[in-house]
Amino acid sequence: MNQTKKRSLVSPTGYDGEAFDSGSVRYVAHRGFSGAAPENTLPAYELAGAAGFWGGEFDTTVTSDGKWVVIHDETVDRTTNGSGRVSDMTFERIRALSVTGGNNVERYPHLQVPTLSEVLATCKQVGIVPVIEIKSGSYTEEQYLTLIEDVQKLGLETKCIVISFSYEVLENIRRLNPYLPIQFLADITDDNIERIKRLGNAGFDSNRTRLTKPLIEQAHRAGLIVNTWTVNNATEAQQLINAGVDYISTDHLIGGVTHD
Repeated sequence: MNQTKKRSLVSPTGYDGEAFDSGSVRYVAHRGFSGAAPENTLPAYELAGAAGFWGGEFDTTVTSDGKWVVIHDETVDRTTNGSGRVSDMTFERIRALSVTGGNNVERYPHLQVPTLSEVLATCKQVGIVPVIEIKSGSYTEEQYLTLIEDVQKLGLETKCIVISFSYEVLENIRRLNPYLPIQFLADITDDNIERIKRLGNAGFDSNRTRLTKPLIEQAHRAGLIVNTWTVNNATEAQQLINAGVDYISTDHLIGGVTHD
């Protein structure tokens, strides 16, 4: 562990954030270690744990019969041997597909689209923090509660992060659970800072091209943690570290991954 002075981020909304080593950053495997294995599959999270990533990010949405599955796109076309919208397909139909796209897919025959609970369990087993992106969409209260229960069953309620481009999604998560840490996939603006502070236990997950040191400092002054995506270049990563980011999401090993 780096023994340099720690910066404690304490939210004015009452959430005591973790203390981070100044000059250090935590690396999140984007869609798992997707530079080494097909994105959003169990091997990608197993490899992320073995490589020493702090966290593993994944995308989740529901099937037509309400099952949370882990897949990035609205359709299965790009990553599987099937075709169609996830929201129009039953879990049984999606489960019958094979994952046929992604890095080194030939090394992993018979891969299936995993469930949320399977990926959560894998993250816990290999010791990485689940970073759960809920895709923008309309979900029922029962579906939100199912997701929260999946997290709680594994004892991960305070040991994960829920992220979304949809503020409405994050509002619903917060309405149903005060403990899950959340991050808004959005730019750092005055309005967004106030919105996030209202939710509490929250931070930003912002596009790397739209971050500056003054914006990161503004978020930190408000007690908000800043993640950034998707950084696959060591020079760019160092620039963002110098600017003060707390997390970096990446597809690759770009040096210095930390795993506390």
